[in-house]
Amino acid sequence: MKRVLLIILLTIAVGAPAVAQTLFVGPGILFKGGLNAGDIPEGSKTTANINFVPDINGTLKYIFAKESGVGLLFDLGYNTASYRMRPENEQIANDNNTYIYKVGFVMFAPSLYLSGFTLGAGVGLPVSSTVSNVSGTSSSTASDLSNHASPYVEIRIGGMIQALKTESGELNIVVQGGYGVTGLYQSSTGNVPYNPRPVTFGIGVNYLFSVIGRP
Repeated sequence: MKRVLLIILLTIAVGAPAVAQTLFVGPGILFKGGLNAGDIPEGSKTTANINFVPDINGTLKYIFAKESGVGLLFDLGYNTASYRMRPENEQIANDNNTYIYKVGFVMFAPSLYLSGFTLGAGVGLPVSSTVSNVSGTSSSTASDLSNHASPYVEIRIGGMIQALKTESGELNIVVQGGYGVTGLYQSSTGNVPYNPRPVTFGIGVNYLFSVIGRP
């Protein structure tokens, strides 16, 4: 089996330059927000939260044939899922009892690229977790990430629109939506009070340098 896998990998490595018309690699940022579309404790309500610190990614874009515009995307970076929770009663809800939940992941995300439309999934390992209220009077950082889903899986859909083409590469506008399939706080035993599943939405840019072919 190992020998067969090695032969397949070598075949891809040798044949890729002949098949791929364009190959791009470069950095990008994505400003993102989210809300909880999963379990919500009784008496609570979820609202959207916007992350002021963007997701940071490295992107590889591999186009099978330049004329078709069909290929693959691979993203690797630090991504954040966040949402807000507050009392359902509007009369008592305020900045002191409205809390922002954030979980940071090292995320790997392969996607299909279809002439600017993207569809794929992200798989992330949790590396940070914070909870703070909107007023800033209360904040905590979780040192134990054992109750977080590992790995965290989300479905992604979006687009990558070329805004500028140069001799060295291309500048793209990126739009992206996601949904957490596994949930943020799903422990290995399932013993958690509730399991939030973030819906995320974001917009950003990347600059991809041309490695093979021209943009």
